[in-house]
Amino acid sequence: MPLKNLSGRKLFEDVVTYAQMGEHRTATEADLKTASWIADRLSAAGFKAGFLKWRLRQFFIEKCELEVEAKTRECFPLWFPKATGAEPVRAPLVLFQEERETQAVRDKIVLVKFDQWFVTPESDHARLIKGLAKEGALAVLGYNPSLSGEVFVSNAFSPFSQESWPIPVVLVGAKERVSLKNAAQRHAMAALLVTGRDEAEAEARNVIGKLKRDESWIVVTTPQSGWFRCAGERGPGVALFLDLARWASELSFGPSWLFLSNSGHELGNMGLHQILEKGELPPPGKVICWLHLGASIATWNWKHNGIFLEQDGISPRISLISSPEFIPALKRAFASMPSLTPKTGAARGELMGVLEKGYRSFGFFGGHHFFHTPADGPETTAPKLLEPVASALTASLESIIKNH
Repeated sequence: MPLKNLSGRKLFEDVVTYAQMGEHRTATEADLKTASWIADRLSAAGFKAGFLKWRLRQFFIEKCELEVEAKTRECFPLWFPKATGAEPVRAPLVLFQEERETQAVRDKIVLVKFDQWFVTPESDHARLIKGLAKEGALAVLGYNPSLSGEVFVSNAFSPFSQESWPIPVVLVGAKERVSLKNAAQRHAMAALLVTGRDEAEAEARNVIGKLKRDESWIVVTTPQSGWFRCAGERGPGVALFLDLARWASELSFGPSWLFLSNSGHELGNMGLHQILEKGELPPPGKVICWLHLGASIATWNWKHNGIFLEQDGISPRISLISSPEFIPALKRAFASMPSLTPKTGAARGELMGVLEKGYRSFGFFGGHHFFHTPADGPETTAPKLLEPVASALTASLESIIKNH
């Protein structure tokens, strides 16, 4: 049954609305506003909607400013932030040189290359930051691989996300690396300011929407939070989530539906863990299918030719992973989108947690050119990309329901 009034334009309008709410970090005003908007939309579709509230330590940024040789550079704190205090840290900038056994870093701000996208508690870079702090460094500027050259911020991982670094650490864009390395070689003066509110018991909330019919269920999840506006990372998943809820409510047959929108994604998937531990989920045996609308669905494939240009088709950096029994239905539904050919295999992100709990699932994860950067705006997706994915999802779910 096709979704009435389905259009890429309407889906894209939801992406824009989501992005315009602000930066979606967990428990921020924008995140709470997003949760209320999603709950209202589920209620309008006929679902019984409410919230699962939970608490966490959170840092609410007021200022994150970096100046090197009187030039302002875009930066963002590595989580969990260590604030500088009301006054900036001012010191010469020096370059960390891996081949040197001893470093002259005392009372300096140190520029470091992170070779990995994700800085975890066990990573060499985490040990490096702590080592520099012990040697007397005042702060660290880090840059890591980024397709766009923008500031790239990796997700934090619990309980790592709840522990501050020993000194202020901020990330800068890879596009700044040459000018910053040159400045560091001159021991140019730098000033770093990171201020904000460190709240021990901030409240976050997930959205829970139920449409009860029979004893079997389909579960649909999407993360709602992220570091920045997340228009391409989160926006398509949220838009598809809302339209699939309307589609489910209009079906004249089928199971009960449980729609879950989770905060805490960028902090070790904290919101999903809350749902899995406290959400009173139906057991795996009662769930026909769990669909996870993860990162970067229906975002553009980009190439660089002096400027960034749109290409026809969806980014090949997105994966559609499925339990084996759903592969035939998904192959038929997504046949016109070769970059989304479904596969079995290892998942990442929140989908991994769902599969580990034994639920029969399929879903998306991946990245795009502006993934996890401040530049991830609505232009990273488009109506012509969103509409065919929505049609394929409704066709897949209808086939799964009829063949159950």
